[in-house]
Amino acid sequence: MQRMRISNLADLRRLFERSSQLMYTEKQNTSPGFFIADIYKKLAISFSNKIPNAAVFGEKGAGKTFLLKILSNIREWSEFCSVCMKGDADNAVLIPIYWSHNESEEGRKSLVYSQIKSLRRINRCICDDKILYNHQILRTFFSTPQQMLPSEWRELWFKFFCQCLGFSGKHAITYESEFKQRVSEFTTPVVYLCDGLEDLFSEWLFRDMQIEPLRVLIQDILRDIPSWAGSKFGLLVFIRNDMVRRAATQNPGQYFANYRDFEIKWSKEDALKLVGWLLNTQELQKYRSNQSCEDWDARDFQPMCNDLVPLWGAKLGNPKSTASPTVYWVLSCVSDLQGHFQARDIIRLLNKAAGLQMRRPLPEDRLLSPSAIRAALKECGEDKIEETKLEMKHIAADLGKISFWQPAMPLTHKSLEQIGISSTVALEDAGILLRAGDTFFLPEIYRKGFGLELNKVARTKVYSLMKKAWGKVGV
Repeated sequence: MQRMRISNLADLRRLFERSSQLMYTEKQNTSPGFFIADIYKKLAISFSNKIPNAAVFGEKGAGKTFLLKILSNIREWSEFCSVCMKGDADNAVLIPIYWSHNESEEGRKSLVYSQIKSLRRINRCICDDKILYNHQILRTFFSTPQQMLPSEWRELWFKFFCQCLGFSGKHAITYESEFKQRVSEFTTPVVYLCDGLEDLFSEWLFRDMQIEPLRVLIQDILRDIPSWAGSKFGLLVFIRNDMVRRAATQNPGQYFANYRDFEIKWSKEDALKLVGWLLNTQELQKYRSNQSCEDWDARDFQPMCNDLVPLWGAKLGNPKSTASPTVYWVLSCVSDLQGHFQARDIIRLLNKAAGLQMRRPLPEDRLLSPSAIRAALKECGEDKIEETKLEMKHIAADLGKISFWQPAMPLTHKSLEQIGISSTVALEDAGILLRAGDTFFLPEIYRKGFGLELNKVARTKVYSLMKKAWGKVGV
């Protein structure tokens, strides 16, 4: 028994450390050591024989920046395709040109290193300090809300594109014509990677304005790039769903439809495959009934549920109890009550649960006990709220009001107005409030993070919403 306890503690520590690494450092390299989600395969297949050019969108925390870092570190499109689809593809040099202000120092250094290495394949004379200067220039162009013609915004984008490669723009009438001429002369195609636009346009969000320069980028320029004669250029823009709605205001539904194959949206199968992959990276396959790495990626949802019983049990309680099945509880509690969930939250829940379990009595029939998993959700919610405040500054004040006033659940227009929230549009758009008739509910991960209690009526309604969410993803 003592030997098993020591072994389980060691396993918990490995699970905790690996999940921490995935959450906070997001390190990747050129080996096939990252989890290959369906979106990665779709992206690789879609652009296996043409230059990548698309908007890659998803909700906050879906994994857009994670994918950007994978591509930036690999630096070769053909190599990314080789890992994801196990086949050959036309090559292109991948160059990150913009990323979030919230990037850690370690992450920023890694992106700058990748950028310089890739840029010098195109222009060997470019200076290292050009990188941060270009970021400052971009903020000068776009961060302050103002009225300009679409053609003027377009020219500013191409001025930035030229500057990224060290082109002066003095050899043509416009920066756009200069850039088109230059890229036609490349020996290897180039793909710009752009992330962190929610930071660049944060002032636009505060003022509740349509983000016209962003519309020009993600609608007009992305649309026109493939039509350039002799072009060897592509653009991958990683962007939040709510940012798309603030830019493509006339017909956002059509825009999402055009790029739906590139939406980072986690399926229930992907969620469990990610859990299994995480166990595999730390040689913890004994907590999966099916321990074969090759078979795991091809497993269906229900067999995976059964296979993960050694990790967290069949139910959040005694197997014969009426407690919720563990998988259903986990997916619904980290979802937005509409069946959408994020890889970051799944990894975070495992991380918090492993950390808590190391300080609690160890269960005999699983690695993570029900009490540790339930308690982990509150810590996950607290972290998620702080993270959301940092990443979505235009709603940070409203989140602070909910945290301070602790309103009763369910929320109503009246109770929200009493705490100083007059409009729910931004909170609904961010997936933090779900409207149900004349009332509003928070996803469980947020509700637990805020410490809001449910009365009996509200608890019944939330359970009903969770069941609907399960149904939407086929659980």
